[in-house]
Amino acid sequence: MPRLRMPAKSQQQSGLAVSQPMMSTTRFAATANSNTCAAGKKNPMAETLPKNITSKVVLAPAGSGKTEKLSDRYIELLKAGVKPERILTITFTRKAAAEMKERILKRLQEKNPKLHAEIRNNILKLRIMTIDSFCLALVRRFAPDLGLDPRIEVIEDPSDIWNRAKYDTLMQIAEKEAGSKDYETLMELVSGRRAQGWPSLAKEYDYYFANNTSIIRGRLAPIHEEQVQILANELRNQPLGPKRIPNYSDLFPSEWTMATYNHIANLLEQHRLTYLTKKSAPRKPKGKEELGTWCARMADYRARILTVRDYNAFLRKFGLFKERFLTAYRRAKKQAGLVDFRDLEFDALSLLTENDDWQNILRAFDEHTDHLLVDEFQDTSFLQWAIVNKLTEEWRAGAGAKTDLGINPTIFLVGDDKQSIYFFRGAKVEVFARARNELKTWLRQGQLEEESPKDNFRSLDAIIDFNNTLFPQLMGAKGDDPAWRTRYIPFERRRKNDNPGIVEILLSPTNARMAERRTDEAKFIARRIRSLEGSFTIYDTNPDYTETGRTCQFSDIAILLRQRTHLHHYEEALRNADVPFIVVGGIGFWSEPEVGHVLALLRFLVDPADDLSLYATLRGPLFNVPEQELFFTNQQDGQSFLDRVRQQAEKSKTLKQPVRRLENWLSQVYHQPLTHILETALEHTHAWSTFWEPQCRANIRKLLQLVEDAELNGDHPLRIIGSLGKENQTPESKAAVPTEGRNAVQIMTIHGAKGLQFPVVFLPGLDLPRSGKRNNPETIIEERNENEVWVSHITDKATRALNEFHREYLEKEREEHKRLLYVACTRPRDALFLTGTWIPRRKDTWLEWLEHYLGLKQKDSAFSLGIDITGINVRTPEQIPALTARTAPAPKKRPKAIYTDRIEPEPAPHIESVTRNVRLDYHRYSDDLIGRGEIIHRLLEQISNGLSPEPKTLKPQLLRLLRLHGLARADTDKHVKHILKQIQGLKNNPEIWQIIAPRPDARAELPIMFSDSSTVWSGRIDRIIETENEIRIYDYKTFPVREQEIQTLASEYHQAQLCHYAAAIGNMKPGKEVSTYLIFTALPKIIPTGQSGQKLATRRT
Repeated sequence: MPRLRMPAKSQQQSGLAVSQPMMSTTRFAATANSNTCAAGKKNPMAETLPKNITSKVVLAPAGSGKTEKLSDRYIELLKAGVKPERILTITFTRKAAAEMKERILKRLQEKNPKLHAEIRNNILKLRIMTIDSFCLALVRRFAPDLGLDPRIEVIEDPSDIWNRAKYDTLMQIAEKEAGSKDYETLMELVSGRRAQGWPSLAKEYDYYFANNTSIIRGRLAPIHEEQVQILANELRNQPLGPKRIPNYSDLFPSEWTMATYNHIANLLEQHRLTYLTKKSAPRKPKGKEELGTWCARMADYRARILTVRDYNAFLRKFGLFKERFLTAYRRAKKQAGLVDFRDLEFDALSLLTENDDWQNILRAFDEHTDHLLVDEFQDTSFLQWAIVNKLTEEWRAGAGAKTDLGINPTIFLVGDDKQSIYFFRGAKVEVFARARNELKTWLRQGQLEEESPKDNFRSLDAIIDFNNTLFPQLMGAKGDDPAWRTRYIPFERRRKNDNPGIVEILLSPTNARMAERRTDEAKFIARRIRSLEGSFTIYDTNPDYTETGRTCQFSDIAILLRQRTHLHHYEEALRNADVPFIVVGGIGFWSEPEVGHVLALLRFLVDPADDLSLYATLRGPLFNVPEQELFFTNQQDGQSFLDRVRQQAEKSKTLKQPVRRLENWLSQVYHQPLTHILETALEHTHAWSTFWEPQCRANIRKLLQLVEDAELNGDHPLRIIGSLGKENQTPESKAAVPTEGRNAVQIMTIHGAKGLQFPVVFLPGLDLPRSGKRNNPETIIEERNENEVWVSHITDKATRALNEFHREYLEKEREEHKRLLYVACTRPRDALFLTGTWIPRRKDTWLEWLEHYLGLKQKDSAFSLGIDITGINVRTPEQIPALTARTAPAPKKRPKAIYTDRIEPEPAPHIESVTRNVRLDYHRYSDDLIGRGEIIHRLLEQISNGLSPEPKTLKPQLLRLLRLHGLARADTDKHVKHILKQIQGLKNNPEIWQIIAPRPDARAELPIMFSDSSTVWSGRIDRIIETENEIRIYDYKTFPVREQEIQTLASEYHQAQLCHYAAAIGNMKPGKEVSTYLIFTALPKIIPTGQSGQKLATRRT
């Protein structure tokens, strides 16, 4: 669920204040407070509350007025005489809480002005808050019982404290605890086959930390070792085994230890192709049923053995994290007087269940609360339901003070299980069904009402019919299915509009790669949007619920993305089609170009030795220094890039002003706030005229605010630049851009659109596969109930496929994928456009579901559906009208001022990095070989810059680099020997060594950046030599290769890397021939590749 920081609530408002000192009690006695009565007198509330107001569960589908039902219930209680301070309403975001208050006040003003005035004058008594806010009030009120300071604060982003605790713990173990058990475990994990050094282990620990509250409650998922031994006994006597596996009986020991499991795992891996296919599925020989059964049993046996082995290895990693790293974080947090949002619910439940004074805590709540309302209940976790459950325990039991006073407390839960799309954040869709069943069991007959409305007040017929046809088949859970399976109840239209509306499926047949498919799709979406604007009719609802038509504007249209991976394709297509748009919310802040440019300047100002940041600043939009100018700086003397730039500036007018400004800003660091320096730089370089789009401006403002906050916190500038841009650790949302009053298409994620509606919705990516970064993960951490969290870690994919817990987890993800499609398809009012490309492989895509359940099929170049519903059709891009010039006024000249309301987008180039290794290298070569190659590159660069190639000089550098790349372990000597052997082989080849050795006409690791018509390319050239008429580019390839592979690899590397290097140098040095070469260092051998860069550059232009 969303985690937003809540302002502190008063104890009275949160329902936790107590009017007199707490006393130990075993029963909830009726104590004197504002709503209690003298002994023998009946509470007047019991007389005014109508009998028909009972506890209620509302399962309300999208468009049925779910939020209105909760506000109606609130108003119903107010009209019955219930005071607002005795009603607690729980939501899950601050925005939802604010909207709920606003909606209640608005409806009261319309229907009961007198009551509205009364509530308005007592607005602070409305207890509408988030679950986090409620738990924070509870934790603060009883902080001493938790060993916490009552003034405790909530930290919004705990990553800084976590990173410090992680680093301090690492240093403590590595430097001060050598020889200890934890030291040995850490060294084993860092040097292990899969960890690939500390960075990889730290990344795993970051994932555990993101689930740290679950980790505290977590235990390993059951693995049933006894079943392993039973299966071993069965297979030991199987006569087919000895015929196929030598020493077959060794696979089934009589005694079981961890060493035994490891040994058997190795034996089973040696013979895996005997009973498994190359895809790790059990073999199924035709006509040999008994052999097929044996293969299946052996596959099961292998999976169970590997599971036990992995669990044992994982225990050490998991234990070290929990006992040392997580403990250090929690200790640091406690010392700082902080809690994070993950703590609040866990600590709140601990108070209610484990604290010695739990009865007094419940009494504090009970004295001030008679009615509990929970919105969006489908997004609840087991932990959150456990809190609600405990708070209302006596209400349901019909015991305690309220019963004695004749008060009838109620619970109201509202939500839609089909809109539960936060499984990845801990929301459990099955909690809704469980809560409903438990309330049925606990409450007496007539005390619980259930409502499942079918009304849909949002969409027109075509959209409703589409959903009613697709989702009953897709969400076809049966009665005995688990509660996390999704069930669908058909809608009925309630809008006063007989226009059918539109559902249009837009498909382009193709077999192209992903990037090309997304580019094509984005283009025809942009064309379709342009064809709708000003011509398509949408409808506004009048106060009497009749509807009035008007022409569609850009602001009526939303594009809903499953994820933001391909966002840049849609942005570029909309720009090119002259369609204004705004990207709403979402993560990806650190990867935005404008943030990167300002961050590069900041990093250089704080650390002038940061050559790469200086290079990026000079080449970027602040100065736009040509690449050719920076190339000449490499011909100057100087230890640093800054020194060489200063010298070149004495000869170059182009560099003179940038250097003068940089020197001025550098002199202000440590004397002026960094924010002030950055704002001055943006003003003086007129950078705001480049960053004029609303999202760009907002992102830069957000970055400046982050810097200012860090400065006010007293952080050193070096610490500030170290903490910013942690895109691999803490995803940061983009700055919010207001959409009101802007005639622009809105682009957002489906998750961001939940709870919203739009006249027209585009849903791209029908052909995208479901799989993502966390799909079929090795490690699973899942809440099973309020008391249990299961943790499982299985490295082998085939074994995960046979593990019941992992299989169920993947099925739950698949169910959520269905619900995500449901949420998207229920956002539009008048028109829904589903788009994608028709590809041969459609398995596990939304396209597959349309094909299977709606009869979508291709015939020649057209498509058809197996259903005939008015308003639903399939089209291809060729059927969309061609773009015509817009008749809108020509855009004004782009202003240089900071503040501007322009939203028309500007085409922006796509940025590509030419990396040292091409994508296939990561499939062809092991991590060790790739890491070793990085080290060889570093050594060759240092040798070219003057480092002696003698082994006694190289070895200390080599050992340091091995440690940095996580390769310093048991086989360190092997790596050292191999690398030194390669260097010696290069020395023995005069033709190659004269290229590598220091020389005045050459440069090593030269950074380049250049652009063609659509793309900005950046990278580094390993070695470049310039003569009077020619420039020669050399790229080192350190992997072991065979002679017969060389020509194929040379062509591949030229296409992926060297052609871009040649084009860059050709643009910088017109008139000179540019030649490209590969040096295979393991052979060693030098190979010419491709054509001259000069010709290539001309062709690309």
